[in-house]
Amino acid sequence: MKRGFAPGVDSGLEPAHTPVGEVVAPAQASYSRLEVSWDGRHFSGSRASKVPLSSKSMGDILNLLIVSVTGDKSADLLATAGRGKGLRVTELSYETVGEGPIEPRWVPPRTRAILRDPYRKGAWYQATQQRLLDALSPDQVLDALTLRKHPDHEDKLFQFRAMEGHVPVLTSWPATGSYTGPFPVVLKRRIASGGRGTFLVRTPEELYARLQVEAAEECILQEYAELDADYRILILGSRVIATVSRQIRVHEEAEGARLAVKVDAPVTLAPAVVEYARRVAEIFRCDFCGIDIVESRGRHFVIECNVSPQFRSTEKLIGQDIAGDVIDFLVAKDVE
Repeated sequence: MKRGFAPGVDSGLEPAHTPVGEVVAPAQASYSRLEVSWDGRHFSGSRASKVPLSSKSMGDILNLLIVSVTGDKSADLLATAGRGKGLRVTELSYETVGEGPIEPRWVPPRTRAILRDPYRKGAWYQATQQRLLDALSPDQVLDALTLRKHPDHEDKLFQFRAMEGHVPVLTSWPATGSYTGPFPVVLKRRIASGGRGTFLVRTPEELYARLQVEAAEECILQEYAELDADYRILILGSRVIATVSRQIRVHEEAEGARLAVKVDAPVTLAPAVVEYARRVAEIFRCDFCGIDIVESRGRHFVIECNVSPQFRSTEKLIGQDIAGDVIDFLVAKDVE
């Protein structure tokens, strides 16, 4: 089985570390975390006094470790923001770290760390990410609770099972070549980033052709819905920091139509829709994430939760220093 998947007997991935049955709705969550709000100069929370974002508070943390796959442009923005705030930044790629030992010079005292999405073009560096995580304490790492409690959070089938019953979702199930309908249906790689590996499949013949390219055990099928709109909601420390609409683009290919999205415009969403995003962030215990929500015939459905979201286009569109906000939050981070 590829990339560490742990399939169940009949229904695909059963997470080896965190069974889906342990995922609870926010109101039932037993973990402790800092609820953070932002007033333009300070973070404030129920378990911490205000932390001024001054050169003194930044000076308390001298080192920032950022680990990402090669080509992660949002990681570059985070590194630039860290340097701009006076932090000593170390940038590493998962490809460079590989399977070798974690060097002490990468994780000196007084360090904060951002361990970005470990997936790139078929290469899966989750084991490397986990080794880095083990070398750090939770208060040092952005999204530490997510990475520790839900190591399978990248898997779209795991996400569907975790969210089902807590927020509206489109039904998803393990892909199989014996599926006979209804069509159209959406085929997605269970682990992918940047919108790669998502296809609109219209017929059994297209599905068969697509599964000659994609391994069925590494894909899901998802209920199709006519989409009126697509949204990305960025959440930082339980606070919504950006909401944008995205254009849905269809690229016709021999084995089916590939679906992609492009950030389009800032948008104001109804409070109920925003609450779906907050709820998902709580389910996965995220510090910083991007929640994808679609609108179909007046109804809204959560598609997925992206830890380590790409945000360069959003930052440019809305003129907000998202990278700087993330660094400020990480410096003020407090996890019990």
